[in-house]
Amino acid sequence: MQTRQQALASAVAAFGFLLAAGGAPGAVAAPPPAGPEAAAALPDWSGVWAPNQGEVFDAGSASPAAGARDRPPYRPEWEAKYVATMAKLKEDPKTDPLQECYPLGLLRMMSVDGHYEFAVRPEQVWIFSGSPPGPKSTGAQTRRIYTDGRENLKGDDLFAQYTGNSVGRWEGDTLVVTTVGLNDTNFVDRTGAQLSGDVVVRERIRLVAPDTLEDRFTIEDATALTEPWVVTRTWRRLLKETPIMDDSCLGKRVDPAALVDAAAQAKVGQAKAGQAR
Repeated sequence: MQTRQQALASAVAAFGFLLAAGGAPGAVAAPPPAGPEAAAALPDWSGVWAPNQGEVFDAGSASPAAGARDRPPYRPEWEAKYVATMAKLKEDPKTDPLQECYPLGLLRMMSVDGHYEFAVRPEQVWIFSGSPPGPKSTGAQTRRIYTDGRENLKGDDLFAQYTGNSVGRWEGDTLVVTTVGLNDTNFVDRTGAQLSGDVVVRERIRLVAPDTLEDRFTIEDATALTEPWVVTRTWRRLLKETPIMDDSCLGKRVDPAALVDAAAQAKVGQAKAGQAR
C-alpha cells in the first residue's frame, strides 16, 4: 500500500506529465501576451468602415431577380430548398426573418449595407455592424472573437447561436478565425440562402492596403454543400469624422402615417363614445 507521501509524489509526477504533454484535458491554452506592448503590436483596424460589395454575400449567388448561377455549391436537396425560399420571398417578403427583427447572425451581418467597426484587443476582437435608420434598418449587431488562447466550445457546452462561437489567433497581421455553433435558421443574405447547423466558418481577416480590410471566408458544410464555399469580401475605411447613428430594427416597423391614422381613429372613437352618453 502506498504511503501518503508516495501517493502525493505520484500525483505531482502525473500532473507534471500532463503539463509536459500540453496541459490537463479541457485546459485553456496559454494566453497570448497582454499589456500595452501586446496591444501596440496589433494591426490598426480603427475607424468606421463600409463594405465594397453589396448585400448578397457572394456575388456569384442568385438574387431574386438574377438568372443562372452556380453558387452556393449546394447539394440537390438544399438547392431545391433555396429555390423554394426565393419564390416565397417574392410572394411574401415577410418570409425573411429580418422583417420580424430577428438578429442577422453570421454570415449575414458581414454583408450589411451600412457601417462597421472593429475593436481589436489582445484577448478579443469585437465586430459591430449596423445600417442607417430607415426602412432597411437591420439593427445593431455585435460579434465576439476570442483570441485569448481558448478553443472552440464542444459537446454539451456548444449550442446554436446567431453568431456562433468564434475563436481566433494571430498569424502576423492576419486574424485566423474558426466559428462553430451557428443555428440553421439564419439567412446568409437577403436571397434566402441557408446552411445547416453543422457548418464551420473559417476566416482570414487582414489589411491588404492601409484603408482596405479583407475577409476571406471558407465555409465548410458537408450536410448542405458539395464543396467548401469560398468568398472574399472587403471594406474601405471612411473619414475619421464619420458618425455612427443609433439604430433599432424595430424602428422600421413604425409607419408614421399609420400612427397618424390610428390617432385619428381613436379620436373618432372617443367622439362616438361621448355622443352615446
